[in-house]
Amino acid sequence: MQQLEVTLRRKRLVENCPRNYQFILMTNAIIEKTLGKISSEEKRNQLILALQQTIPEYPNKDLSKRMLLWQEAKILNSIVTTYIDCQDYEKATEVWEMIRNSYQASKLYRFVDYEGYNLMQANYASCIGSSGDYFQSTKLCYENIRHCLKEGNIEFLERACYGITWNREQEIKQKYGKLKKETTYLEKLRQAEVIANMLNQTVLIEFLKKHRQMLDKITH
Repeated sequence: MQQLEVTLRRKRLVENCPRNYQFILMTNAIIEKTLGKISSEEKRNQLILALQQTIPEYPNKDLSKRMLLWQEAKILNSIVTTYIDCQDYEKATEVWEMIRNSYQASKLYRFVDYEGYNLMQANYASCIGSSGDYFQSTKLCYENIRHCLKEGNIEFLERACYGITWNREQEIKQKYGKLKKETTYLEKLRQAEVIANMLNQTVLIEFLKKHRQMLDKITH
């Protein structure tokens, strides 16, 4: 990444296009956190610096009514993960709602890529489920399915289907003290497997296969 930055600076592609430097800062923060070189807080600070390359006012500016570019939405999603790492679900939800409002407030998003919105929705639903609100998380998952189908984008359908499965499993465990088979979530798990195979997502295919095998061992 350092060599890339040097090359971009030599060609004046940092000064003339802030998004180039933004990409470097974002990628570097993600890599360093993955390698364990920095903490979640340090990663967040680096990501905020990256976002400020195109939105200098952040975090002092409400972005709910600003049209976010895909890379900006991706950085905000990464910022949210740092709050989740610190179990600050309230702050994570606050940022996600800001991203969500930004997408929904602009009619221009009917004509551009919804990938940033879909990513945010998938992570948002997962976070809410992890915090224990399985009903609201499932509601969001179904909303995500409708949105993906409407836009003709199946990339995040698998996560929505698995989210419904996971939420229902947790509800059953809470009610009965153990996991029981139920047609509804088993169907969603099978749908998640089908979509993962369609997308050729090897890691997800194996993960979902093991999950189904675990459920197959349950006799009732």
